[in-house]
Amino acid sequence: MPKPYQKIYPPHEIQELLQWFTDRLDRLPPSLDMGKRGNIPDLRRTVKLYLEFVVLCHEKPAYSGQIHHLFRIREHLEAEGFQ
Repeated sequence: MPKPYQKIYPPHEIQELLQWFTDRLDRLPPSLDMGKRGNIPDLRRTVKLYLEFVVLCHEKPAYSGQIHHLFRIREHLEAEGFQ
């Protein structure tokens, strides 16, 4: 089930998201086609930049869209069988 959008995500969810991507960063596919949600041609670079961004801005509601996008990327990867 897709993660619902929130203006502020709980710290434990942010930490879990950061850890999930950190543990898998070197194994991510080079790109990701998310269908109607878009195509990410350089997934590793994009995720790395998002992780830095989340660390700095996770408490600011104005940036929750980017955090939500990172949750969506993870959901899409998991749906494709990436662990």
